[in-house]
Amino acid sequence: MLKLRPVLVLAALLLAALALTRETNAAPAETTAAYQQWMLSCLDGLQQDLPQIAASAEAAAELYIEQDYPLVLAGAPGFVSEAYGRAGGIMPIQSIKWWRRPNRAAVVLYALREEALPEDYQTIGRLVERGSKIILFARRQLLEAAEEAGIQPLAVVDIHAAEHGGLFPAADGQWLVPTDPIARMAAEWVWLGEFVGACTRLGKMPTMWKSNGAEGGMAWNDTYRRRRFHDEVPSVVAPGALGQAYLEVVRNHLSTLYASEGGRIVQVAQWALEARAAGRVAYTFANGHGVLLDPGGPHDPQYFRQLSTEDYTVDPAVTLAPGDVILYIGQGGMPIEWGAFEGKDLPGDWRRAGVKLAWSFGNLWTSEFCRNVALIEPEEPFIDQHFSYADASVWIEGYPMGILPDSGIASEAVLWLATAEVHGRLQPAAAPAAAP
Repeated sequence: MLKLRPVLVLAALLLAALALTRETNAAPAETTAAYQQWMLSCLDGLQQDLPQIAASAEAAAELYIEQDYPLVLAGAPGFVSEAYGRAGGIMPIQSIKWWRRPNRAAVVLYALREEALPEDYQTIGRLVERGSKIILFARRQLLEAAEEAGIQPLAVVDIHAAEHGGLFPAADGQWLVPTDPIARMAAEWVWLGEFVGACTRLGKMPTMWKSNGAEGGMAWNDTYRRRRFHDEVPSVVAPGALGQAYLEVVRNHLSTLYASEGGRIVQVAQWALEARAAGRVAYTFANGHGVLLDPGGPHDPQYFRQLSTEDYTVDPAVTLAPGDVILYIGQGGMPIEWGAFEGKDLPGDWRRAGVKLAWSFGNLWTSEFCRNVALIEPEEPFIDQHFSYADASVWIEGYPMGILPDSGIASEAVLWLATAEVHGRLQPAAAPAAAP
């Protein structure tokens, strides 16, 4: 019989109380529904492409295992950060920013940047000259432009972002509310899952990061962080299996997020609209991996301006005032104790400044999570991100932990659904044109 630990019962009760007291009856705008529909269609597109993704991952795995090629992340900063040093990700993977041997040939996962294509082309050219093999990630239109520019990667991955990058047309010809950040993340983790599966078929298992919030996470990471492979290999994984399993989990969690948290997302968007009308500002303090770096990029109308810096501190140029709004988006909890927040009381600072606060993070089912939820004031909405336990979506038979996180996608979904909601209420005429 399954027994729930007291911490699990407490967390469940806290979540139930929050859901009862902080819901709003307002239905999401058409733009919000359209963005949700696009996210699911993106996952469908990746699923259709699984054979090609698996083939490219297998080619990369052969280079990684048989010729000792490193695996390197490059291009869009959110893409790089999402899989670098990441729970559920590959331990030996490197960021091009910190790569200690830039003249060595590598398998480079490169996410094109719409705003910096000429620079990307030059960087890719230098990498290819040194013998590197490029796996190119981008939406179809950017992949076609790269081909016309003479870029010849080992393989391409269509991330299935919206054609114009943003999902909704504006009167000035721009397309707003970005789709590339989520699409890049989804494609990235599907590809990495297929890479791990390909390694098992070649008799190897890469070492993988475990969430520090999971039981034994820190000890696991200390033990394996300097190893390229495990001594033992789990069960051999068939092509497409891990990518398929990951997509199913993400699809279910995004559907749950929209169905369960949609009312609170509407409430936060309404706060942002009220702040805008009063001449105040709505911010997001986003401190995850990709979601820290993606706000303010192409197609972001910045209805929620990024308040956090790359050092996870409050932007010193910002002076908060009553009437401002902060949508805090984390992954493991509130900014009170861990990492850069140790010894600081940001929630207290923000409350004393008189801003309206909304919180969004995922349920790691730990005592810290319960403590974090208990610190949320009754008038402050809590948007549960509904990602996997210990931030691990997929399990391989014979491997002692889960892999492939979905919290990054959940974090981005909260931000861009709220942005889509604000957009729809500011520009309702754009909604009918937004259907993917």
